[in-house]
Amino acid sequence: MAAGAVVVQGELIGVAKTPIAANALGALAVAGVFDLPKASGDGGIAAGAEVYWDEAERTAKATEETARNTKKLVNKASQGGPTFG
Repeated sequence: MAAGAVVVQGELIGVAKTPIAANALGALAVAGVFDLPKASGDGGIAAGAEVYWDEAERTAKATEETARNTKKLVNKASQGGPTFG
């Protein structure tokens, strides 16, 4: 798994701090500010809005549906932009 990849363990969402080999222990950041891949259908999102991680699609999105809450969006996400920040 690459550094920066989102890892879901139960209700915990973390971001790999360094590359993690398969079946190996690794370090996850669970607090901080990260750029996450954004679902293509989501338009612009205001800073401070809640954002959700969809494990099946491996994207962050503005609606809960089947996704887990990643907490607050720090920077606004422009419509058509590839990431949330």
